[in-house]
Amino acid sequence: VLGNPRAYAESNSINEVLPLEVQLDLHMSELGRLLLINDNVGI
Repeated sequence: VLGNPRAYAESNSINEVLPLEVQLDLHMSELGRLLLINDNVGI
Protein backbone atom coordinates (compact mmCIF):
# COMPACT_ATOMS: atom_id res chain seq x y z
CA VAL A 1 0.00 0.00 0.00
CA LEU A 2 2.84 2.38 0.87
CA GLY A 3 5.00 3.68 -1.96
CA ASN A 4 8.27 2.72 -0.29
CA PRO A 5 8.01 0.68 2.92
CA ARG A 6 11.75 0.91 3.58
CA ALA A 7 11.77 4.71 3.42
CA TYR A 8 8.78 4.76 5.75
CA ALA A 9 10.57 2.49 8.22
CA GLU A 10 13.72 4.59 8.07
CA SER A 11 11.89 7.85 8.79
CA ASN A 12 10.12 6.09 11.66
CA SER A 13 13.40 4.91 13.17
CA ILE A 14 14.87 8.40 12.89
CA ASN A 15 11.98 9.76 14.95
CA GLU A 16 12.51 7.02 17.54
CA VAL A 17 16.22 7.78 17.80
CA LEU A 18 15.70 11.48 18.46
CA PRO A 19 14.87 12.28 22.09
CA LEU A 20 11.47 13.86 22.62
CA GLU A 21 13.09 17.10 23.80
CA VAL A 22 15.07 17.38 20.57
CA GLN A 23 11.95 16.79 18.48
CA LEU A 24 10.08 19.41 20.52
CA ASP A 25 12.97 21.85 20.10
CA LEU A 26 12.89 21.37 16.33
CA HIS A 27 9.14 22.00 16.24
CA MET A 28 9.43 25.11 18.40
CA SER A 29 12.24 26.60 16.31
CA GLU A 30 10.22 25.94 13.16
CA LEU A 31 7.18 27.58 14.75
CA GLY A 32 9.28 30.55 15.84
CA ARG A 33 10.61 30.97 12.32
CA LEU A 34 7.07 30.98 10.92
CA LEU A 35 5.96 33.55 13.48
CA LEU A 36 9.01 35.68 12.67
CA ILE A 37 8.12 35.63 8.98
CA ASN A 38 4.55 36.68 9.77
CA ASP A 39 5.78 39.53 11.99
CA ASN A 40 8.10 40.81 9.27
CA VAL A 41 5.23 40.85 6.78
CA GLY A 42 3.15 42.82 9.27
CA ILE A 43 0.31 40.35 9.80
